Amino acid sequence: MAWETRPLTGERPSFWARLRSGFRTEWEVLGGVGRAALFGLGSSVVLAVLLGVGIPSSVERSLRNAHMETIATVVQELADEGRIRASDGSVPDLVMLGDAIDERFIEIDVVRVKVWDASGTILYSDLAEIVGQTYPISDDLAQAFRGVAHAGHAETTSEAHVAERTLGHLWEFHVPVVDQSGAVTAVFEVYEVSASFHSYLASIRRWVWWGVGLGLASLFLFNFVLVAANTRALDRRRDQAERLLTDLARAQEEERTRIIGALHDDIGQPLYRVLYGIQGSRSQVEAGSPVAAELDRVAELVRWIDGTLRSELGRLHQAALDRQDLDSLLTRLVDDVRSESTIDITLRIGDHDSLSDASRTALFRAAREAVTNARKHAAATNVSIAVTRGSHRTILDVEDNGTGFPGDAGLGLSTTRSRLEAIGGGLRVVRRETGGTLFRAWVRDEPVVEP
Repeated sequence: MAWETRPLTGERPSFWARLRSGFRTEWEVLGGVGRAALFGLGSSVVLAVLLGVGIPSSVERSLRNAHMETIATVVQELADEGRIRASDGSVPDLVMLGDAIDERFIEIDVVRVKVWDASGTILYSDLAEIVGQTYPISDDLAQAFRGVAHAGHAETTSEAHVAERTLGHLWEFHVPVVDQSGAVTAVFEVYEVSASFHSYLASIRRWVWWGVGLGLASLFLFNFVLVAANTRALDRRRDQAERLLTDLARAQEEERTRIIGALHDDIGQPLYRVLYGIQGSRSQVEAGSPVAAELDRVAELVRWIDGTLRSELGRLHQAALDRQDLDSLLTRLVDDVRSESTIDITLRIGDHDSLSDASRTALFRAAREAVTNARKHAAATNVSIAVTRGSHRTILDVEDNGTGFPGDAGLGLSTTRSRLEAIGGGLRVVRRETGGTLFRAWVRDEPVVEP
């Protein structure tokens, strides 16, 4: 069993600390299959969201790049035909350039074309009144003059884009015109209506999310069936284990009762007869003789054997009382600790459902193991026991202010944990950094299952 450490404070744990503790308890109860199913569901949801967002974004980038390549091809053709001189970026004939652009962009939703020189002057535009105007060069335009083509959403806030503000949402492409030396002499700025883009992307998003949703629904259904089947199997095994433990506890109690009777009747009573015989023989021997002294010694030995036998019978009888309710068992445990030691021990019992014999016995033995460890190994001076109701379970907390348990869990804790897990419960031991130990055990709240 792994140890955990956390700071020790004298205050009541905070809400978040209790929430984390409850979450860890719920996580441990899920079991391996439940944890794997939850992890798979979480990973699938994350993957689905990434796919739902990533696929349309990837398609959008691919479409923009494809249009960019198309426009760059057109610009290169115009430069090769001399419609725009790549050597100096000049436009020999505006009308011929406009006709060539209309011819090549007829199948594309282009609504505006501008050709800029490095000074920010518009050399050509389908909007004649802005030809020859000079404007401040935008960041995207400056990037294109550095030789980097750009595509993205159009920004129409500057003075140079007043005419485009009424055209709706647009894509903006900047394609550099490069001379033979590699210098950028002009930049084509092309605006394209993005309605077809958005319609196409919206259709892709719909189909992607439909596919993702159906996949997640199928995965949720599969995991639900898997967890439900696993839960039923666990319940059957736990019920079987609880029945076996109940039968074992009943058999142990019957055997304990038989042993008590056998010791009392077959050994205790003959001891009395031996003692009476010794006392009778002693009365017939002269006082002060060696025989009288030996008979006295043997009689004292018989009395010691009788006392030891009675003490052991008392312990066996006390152990046979484990069929009492949990409150009575814990109260008796606290009374025993107070009578046998100077430890300040307190008991707080909250509301909890009725427990089966196996659950009640498992919790009581867990409490007894925790208290014994606190006394023997942790040198604790203060121990508190609390029983509370959790989410469909009864929780037992035993806290002490001792030095903690060094090393790994011993046989007692391992056996206690196995007994609790066999009936659907569990055990956690938290060793705090500054000393003290929290021992938490829990069992499921279920009706008693009769064999």
